[in-house]
Amino acid sequence: LPIHVVVTGLQALDGYATVRAALPDAVRAEAIGHRLYNDRRSTADAVIETVFLRLYMLRMGLLRARPAAADRLAIHGFIEALRATEAGLHVLASELFDQRSGAVPAQPCRGLFLCAPDDAGGAFVEDMFERFLPADQPLARAA
Repeated sequence: LPIHVVVTGLQALDGYATVRAALPDAVRAEAIGHRLYNDRRSTADAVIETVFLRLYMLRMGLLRARPAAADRLAIHGFIEALRATEAGLHVLASELFDQRSGAVPAQPCRGLFLCAPDDAGGAFVEDMFERFLPADQPLARAA
């Protein structure tokens, strides 16, 4: 059974409101994360690295578009708060996905997504629930 790691609660991070307001609706609907598109076993660490590279690119684009110092500080703070989760995500990935001798066979990591709930002016959710997770529905069947 493929595993998707979904980290929620982005709305609680400093700078979230500024980042959310700076993005067009279409971008807010896109998932922040990464989904593997094939059945090859990729490491969860590679998925995490891809997500954080995308966050870096998001930061650079937003900083270029927002000249106000307060906005730039909020954007920087938001991305840095997400980056602070990277070490914990690597530990989680190691526990969930690393193959250990004598252990239950590791399950494939299919994706990592970061989002805010809809009741908090949700962002980065629609794409995940309408495109990525339904695409894996056929994989969730009894063996």
